[in-house]
Amino acid sequence: MALAPGADTFFYSFDNLTADPSPWDGPIMNEGFLAYLYAVSNQTNPPLVHSLSYGDIEANVFNASTSGAVEYGMRCDQEFLQMGLRGLSVLFSSGDDGIGDSITRDFPQSTYPGGCSQAWPSWPAGSPYVTAVGGTQLTDKYLPFCLDKYNYDSFLPSNDLADVTCTGTGETVCSSSIGGVITSGGGFSNVSPRQPWQEDVVKKYLNISGNPLPPSGYFNASGRGYPDVSTYASNYFVFLSPYGTIRESGTSASAPVFAAMVTLWNDMRLAYDMPPLGFLNPFLYQAAATNPEAFNDVVTGDNACSAGTSVETVNCCDYSFAAQPGWDAVTGLGSPNFGILANMVLNSESMFPALDAGNYGQESGSSSSSDDNDDEIDQNRDIGVSALIIALLTALFAGYIFYTIKKSGVGVGGDWSHRDTTNPLTSNY
Repeated sequence: MALAPGADTFFYSFDNLTADPSPWDGPIMNEGFLAYLYAVSNQTNPPLVHSLSYGDIEANVFNASTSGAVEYGMRCDQEFLQMGLRGLSVLFSSGDDGIGDSITRDFPQSTYPGGCSQAWPSWPAGSPYVTAVGGTQLTDKYLPFCLDKYNYDSFLPSNDLADVTCTGTGETVCSSSIGGVITSGGGFSNVSPRQPWQEDVVKKYLNISGNPLPPSGYFNASGRGYPDVSTYASNYFVFLSPYGTIRESGTSASAPVFAAMVTLWNDMRLAYDMPPLGFLNPFLYQAAATNPEAFNDVVTGDNACSAGTSVETVNCCDYSFAAQPGWDAVTGLGSPNFGILANMVLNSESMFPALDAGNYGQESGSSSSSDDNDDEIDQNRDIGVSALIIALLTALFAGYIFYTIKKSGVGVGGDWSHRDTTNPLTSNY
């Protein structure tokens, strides 16, 4: 709301999500994603940009030993896909605990199922049909960018703002190990295969000489890589009455920051009778390939550590994903250059024709049944959209078949019960 002032803003809230069964999520989940997705699908004019700062460990959602769990995740992914086809942009924060997700906070051991025993991808950030947003912080190369050693969620009087004296010169991976409070989540899905729009950049990342990747059995190198982009994640000043100014950190802030940018880009496009951006990822990756200045490349830092209240108490793993030139599995394509991308979204008809398909600016509801030309256009568009849905769902289904066959090899089986308070496989940010 601060970065896109004046834009209509809506808040979705659902209660009774722990009911057994809950109305839409059944006995296996308390996340409420299907309740939310059902509500949006039944809106005639839903918001064009959706930012969600929540997620879970992918293995906990797609747990084949829990009846209905895999089907639940598949259905959610299908609904995310349909939102994109409707012209809606769906953004998720990538997580705040690095390569091991929230398990690493309390269970950092390298023995299964500890947070450092393997990479633990997040979901829905790892869904192929959402845009995952990671986190950065300012730095003087490898050093913390501010003098203050941050106190997580501390309440600060306004006169303490001067304690944060920023002297940095650029962005690095947001990491609790250098005072960032949280560590950007990122990695590779064990469920969804790598997507075609990111095929080239992910292959390049995996083949960079000297890139300190985890060993091959630690992560699924053929999975959907995330995040897609990153924005600032460390120490936002928030005014909270009656306490005054507090500081908050997280990719929970990164996602709505990027959502505000997308909102402004949509506003520009709609002013010229152009369709909204919708599913962002193919555009973002093509924009990066077309113009290297579209994103600020982040090339230092890694996501080895969990979130923590101080640099002395965070838990860190021996293996992690490191920032590298180009796309990487901790900051994605980098942080967006708003002005460059604004120009590209306004010139998308020549640069990215797919964004302008469908004659979005026409009033489809005003044509009469006798208008054969309009009917033919509508029919062709419906056929094209149906074909796209079938193709995407076929790819999605193939990915889940791959997951079912390989699940024993990536450690996502087991008999963990969802949201058991003793279960380390639980996350939200």
